[in-house]
Amino acid sequence: PDEVDTQRNSAVYIEHIQMVLWFYQLHILSFLIGTGIWFVDQFGCTMLLPYYDALPFLLKGCTLHVVWHVNSGIAAHCLCQFLTAARAFYLDIECEVTLVLLG
Repeated sequence: PDEVDTQRNSAVYIEHIQMVLWFYQLHILSFLIGTGIWFVDQFGCTMLLPYYDALPFLLKGCTLHVVWHVNSGIAAHCLCQFLTAARAFYLDIECEVTLVLLG
């Protein structure tokens, strides 16, 4: 029985580690994309300004800086999820990812 528990726990262990790392990778990816977009917006503002001005009324003011804010928010959310999942792993608490709004 102890071997079965060890094998089951090792499978849960690997699954939990994969979930923790997934959140970390998603955080880094979102932050890097957002930072790249921020640099393009900051250093290409004068070139992009005519395109921003040509946007329809509802999108006025929607610059690449707005996209940076969205990506930074996603990155911050994923960082919080990573820290929560890592803490749960450290405390040996089982956790899972579920869709709250769509599930």
